[in-house]
Amino acid sequence: MAGIAWQNLKDLVDRPELDSLATPYTLVNEPVYRFDETQFAVAREQIDNRTGKRGRFVDLFLWSPSLAAIKGLILVAPLAEELPRVQPPSELLLRPDLVRCEDILRAARWGEFGAFHASSIGITASILERAFRITVGRYDYYFSSGVEDWTGEVPVLIAVHTSDREC
Repeated sequence: MAGIAWQNLKDLVDRPELDSLATPYTLVNEPVYRFDETQFAVAREQIDNRTGKRGRFVDLFLWSPSLAAIKGLILVAPLAEELPRVQPPSELLLRPDLVRCEDILRAARWGEFGAFHASSIGITASILERAFRITVGRYDYYFSSGVEDWTGEVPVLIAVHTSDREC
């Protein structure tokens, strides 16, 4: 399956229609669709306020090396599966040197990328691990750990919101 080009996300209209992406996809579990092994989207059936048209509009683009992370963090159906730790695409990083949890959190706290929010969240990426999220602008970085220490962890999931929002 061909995927989406992460660098092109900034050029898309807010909440693009799923079918307008010209990229093949398959349904994982409503409302999550898969483009390739690491690329997903959350697209719910909605009415577009601009046109009045009903369709499937993308609220989030997701990157994760593990379908288990998608199931645990997005669909709230965690599995008893260990999550792989893989370097995310550079286009999804705030800066190329901001990969680990503590680095992203430090930069966010300095206000370098605008408003942010960070918290341990009540949902889990895996029943074996707990999750921590850092929200910066349109990005949500999810980290997972069995000991609730996210030092040195790389994201197990990155969500890119397709419209502006408050942190």
